[in-house]
Amino acid sequence: KVSDITVTLNYIKGLLKTYDSLSFLKSDYEWIVNDGGSEDGTVKWLNQQDDVNLRWISEPDSGMCDAMNKGWHLSVGKWVYFLNGGDFLIRSFDHILDFYPEEDMITGRVKICMPDGNITEKIVPGLDWERENFTSGNHIVHQATLLRRDLLEKYGPYDLNYPIVADFEYWIRLHVKGARIKFVDDVFAAFLLGGRSTQRCNFLQMQTERRAVLRAYGYINKLTSFLM
Repeated sequence: KVSDITVTLNYIKGLLKTYDSLSFLKSDYEWIVNDGGSEDGTVKWLNQQDDVNLRWISEPDSGMCDAMNKGWHLSVGKWVYFLNGGDFLIRSFDHILDFYPEEDMITGRVKICMPDGNITEKIVPGLDWERENFTSGNHIVHQATLLRRDLLEKYGPYDLNYPIVADFEYWIRLHVKGARIKFVDDVFAAFLLGGRSTQRCNFLQMQTERRAVLRAYGYINKLTSFLM
């Protein structure tokens, strides 16, 4: 069973698009929606749904990572998959789970969707990126990644001390701890551009957090971090 977790806030249009795309899934799944306290009709829509796969909560949180952690704690599936409001599947990933049942994490690629709804041909991570080099950049995206649910108990949740690069820290943590990570070339979903990590105003904070992660895991020292 797969636990599809969607974090959303005041974006009913994007949530509906995410919901419609779940029709690609053929395997047994649950859909967990963690709404941050929307006031745009999201809660009303969720309350009206008669879908046995759906479970949802609506309450304030401390940000995206906190909401994702809450969803993870609520999940019961063998696998966890984060597809946030506005992101959407473009194909099934059921066959991937059949091929690699023993991996701790399976990660593929996504296409970029512009804020106007147009899907570009840009694929992330790019075909020329060294995804196995975890320190060169964040070459892993949630919308193309399946995580075993029991990683939560084994390695903990996302670290809220890194509000922008918590995912990057988690991939580094899994790699350092020896988790079994499988890279595939399949494109699973479309990632809606415009999130916090893609905004220019957050670039400096993102780089600061990234250097802090690399320093915490011994990849760089304080002097190297200062010069980067």
